[in-house]
Amino acid sequence: MESAGVGAPQILLEEVVLILISQRPSPFTFTLPQTPRKGKEADHETRQEAHPQAEDPARASGPRPGYSQIEVVIQPQSIIHSMVQYVDGAIIAQLGTPDMRVPIEYALFYPERRSLSGDRLDFSKLSQITFEKPDYKVFRGLSLAIEAGKTGGTMPTVFNAANERAVAKFLKGEIKYTDIVRSIEKCMDAHKVSAHPDLEEILATEQWVYSILQ
Repeated sequence: MESAGVGAPQILLEEVVLILISQRPSPFTFTLPQTPRKGKEADHETRQEAHPQAEDPARASGPRPGYSQIEVVIQPQSIIHSMVQYVDGAIIAQLGTPDMRVPIEYALFYPERRSLSGDRLDFSKLSQITFEKPDYKVFRGLSLAIEAGKTGGTMPTVFNAANERAVAKFLKGEIKYTDIVRSIEKCMDAHKVSAHPDLEEILATEQWVYSILQ
């Protein structure tokens, strides 16, 4: 996302993984209010106008980001939920407790922020925030996700559907936790990719995965 002076976005995969995307021309633009406002009107207008707007593809400059531009790091404390790095090197981060109710509530009531019960982040008790490079052999699901993305076509649908079904089976006690990745890999290995699927093919692929993992 890019504004006056905004550079490469740094995006956190909720609770676990941080993705760093190298500097590139952005397909997003921001606008700022032309005249000063006061109070709630200013707050509302700023948030509305600061929302990213997709640029016309005909005017977009530079290539779209590829998987070679993505670096993944682990943030074990699950405290940083998003980061944006500006061209001057400054980084703005959104921090909070690892509670998915917060983004869910914000998505439901955007642009309002409503009171929510629960723990608050206590910096006096937070001893450290650390980052680690992932071991792709240990994080096999991450390797499969990148493989599915690079393959494209119907393969991302296979990955997503297999993950959803395997997680559901795990939560019901039908499979072990380590069987989730094995289930995903089984479906990906058995799938014949359609390079340019339409909606019907995507839905059919999803049902095929569900039949494999009954």
